[in-house]
Amino acid sequence: TEEEAEQSISGKPVDFTMTARELFQAYDQNEVAADQKYEGKVLEISGRVDEIGKDITDTIYVTLDGGEEYGIFSVQCFFSDTHASDAAKLSKGDAITIKGLCNGMIGNVSVRGCSIVK
Repeated sequence: TEEEAEQSISGKPVDFTMTARELFQAYDQNEVAADQKYEGKVLEISGRVDEIGKDITDTIYVTLDGGEEYGIFSVQCFFSDTHASDAAKLSKGDAITIKGLCNGMIGNVSVRGCSIVK
């Protein structure tokens, strides 16, 4: 669950700080290399909010602009319900920084257990 993922990284230092575009491009260029470098690591990702919603399991997510002009994929950050009020305050285009655990690429680059840093 998102709560478990968030607890697992609570208090851990950030392994990598980057933009959503840098992360997406790393996966777009070579998913295997990007997984070896980022999967299971704590990331601090900054970018512009592209979408705010809930997936089919009712999990809150925010997608960050991955930099593709007409791309359908991006960086998708998943939040536990405890962050519902934070997500509700966001708007498309907002500049944001998110901390979370990289979960590899499943269409989108997936980041779990997220919290908003700023």
